Amino acid sequence: MLKKKSSALILSVALLLVVGCTASAVLNYVNLALNAAEAILPIIVPIINGSSQTPVITPAKAQEIADFVGAAMSGLAAYSDCVAGGGTDAQMGLCATKDLAGILAKMPELQGLPASIATLVQNLATDVQQIISEYPQTASAPGGSKETVHSWSSGQKAKLASYKARAIAVQVKLAAAAAKR
Repeated sequence: MLKKKSSALILSVALLLVVGCTASAVLNYVNLALNAAEAILPIIVPIINGSSQTPVITPAKAQEIADFVGAAMSGLAAYSDCVAGGGTDAQMGLCATKDLAGILAKMPELQGLPASIATLVQNLATDVQQIISEYPQTASAPGGSKETVHSWSSGQKAKLASYKARAIAVQVKLAAAAAKR
């Protein structure tokens, strides 16, 4: 009997660690995606608004990158709202699919871009893909293993809210650059 209780306790602790790791991983990937987007801004905004004296890429290519970054930020803001309420693996996966999956199709061609820009765009795309892959995209089969229900601590919810604010700030900067053209 003691062995069963010990096994159950170890399994419970392991499940808590896995859930915590998934939440931490998701927060980390969202933060990394935001960092990449914020690092792209000083490069592309002056090109888009025409203030760059020596553009390293064409204004059209800068706008294409801005469109991708803007879509990613819109998706990350929506995703942050969607997952903040918690839910099952399938619900979290649905948030990722609904809010983020289409973004990757908008990724601009990186060939011919300066390495500094290509790396940042690739990092953003990779981080979005990592967020999508953190949760299963389908529910467990009936009678199968029980789904994990995820909930966020108040600190994690605050991070999600701050990440949403950062994503919106990037969108605002991109819109302001486009308006100055």
